[in-house]
Amino acid sequence: MRILREMYRRPGDYTRGRVNLHEAVRAVVRRDGLILLVHSEKNGDYKFPGGRVEAGETHPAALARELAEECGVRLAAVEGGYGRVLEFDRAFEPGSDIFQMISYYYLCQITAEQNPPQLEPYERELGFHPEWVTLAEAIAANQQVLARTVPKAPTWTPRETFVLEHLLANGG
Repeated sequence: MRILREMYRRPGDYTRGRVNLHEAVRAVVRRDGLILLVHSEKNGDYKFPGGRVEAGETHPAALARELAEECGVRLAAVEGGYGRVLEFDRAFEPGSDIFQMISYYYLCQITAEQNPPQLEPYERELGFHPEWVTLAEAIAANQQVLARTVPKAPTWTPRETFVLEHLLANGG
C-alpha cells in the first residue's frame, strides 16, 4: 500500500533506537457524496473509524471490529487499500526510544444494518458518535480544532485532516 505521508509529531532523530510500533486500520466509507466519520463532541473534530490492530488480528477483522464498536455498523467488503500514513514521536513507554504508528486506510463498504456503538470509556468521555458529513465539512471542523491553542488538538487530528484533504484533492 502506498505511503501517503510521513508525519513527525515533534522534532527529533527517528532513525536510531528501539521502535515501539503500533499498527492501526482506518475505514474510508463513502456514500452519496458523504463520508462516515466519528465526531468528538468534546473536541469538535472528525476522525476515521478505526484503531489499533490487536495481536493476531487481520486488517479486515480489525476494520470490522472497529466499525462495529465506533459506528455500530457492519463491514460488508474491503474494496482495497487507499494508502498509509507513518507517524513518528518520542517513545511514551519504557524500553523504547521511538514511537511509530502506521495507519492503513482502506476503502470499505458497509451493510444497511445499524446498531448502537460499543464505545470504550475514553471514547464515551470524548463524546464519539458516527456522522455522515461532506469532506469539506469535516476538513473545516478539523482546521478550526487545529488552529486553536487551548485546548490542544488531539494527536490524530493532523493525520486525519491530511487524509481528508488528500481524498478531496483526489476526487473525493
